[in-house]
Amino acid sequence: EMLADHAAAAIENARMFERATNDPLTGLPNSSYFLLQVSKSMREASVTSATGILLVDVDAFKRVNQAAGAEAGDRALVDIANTLQDIARADGLVARYGSDKFAILLPPENGASIAVRLRDVAERVRAAIATKTYHGVHLSVCIGGISYPGPRVEGAPDLVSLADDLLGKARSRGIGEVEIR
Repeated sequence: EMLADHAAAAIENARMFERATNDPLTGLPNSSYFLLQVSKSMREASVTSATGILLVDVDAFKRVNQAAGAEAGDRALVDIANTLQDIARADGLVARYGSDKFAILLPPENGASIAVRLRDVAERVRAAIATKTYHGVHLSVCIGGISYPGPRVEGAPDLVSLADDLLGKARSRGIGEVEIR
């Protein structure tokens, strides 16, 4: 009986952790969990083994909701999340960072250029999303990315903020744009 009680408590704790760290719609990690993982990657990063993040914002996503309703928009977000996971599965962690914004963390990897990895994943994401159409709405994404070490930042929120600034620069140039530093 005592063993069963401990097992039940462990299962409940695992469920509570999952609810606290995962987005309920997509099942992806949420922004809080993403920031924890970015902090961990920043501690592990070095000049020869850098980490990087990409922020991915779906262009004009509101048009999907307007065309077919919120449920169709939710299904589209789940599909986009699955697509991003398929692309980044071998390369990093995908999280839902906001309503129609996703984040990808590329952890340190010895011998691999973070600039090349960021560019490669960003281009694969951009190309994959550009093939998607939901209820007559053709999608695209803007992407901002940054590597670390590089900029002087206090922590993970600051690094994400810099990536968001780069996303803003990409978005200011139009749809489907990428800005990586």
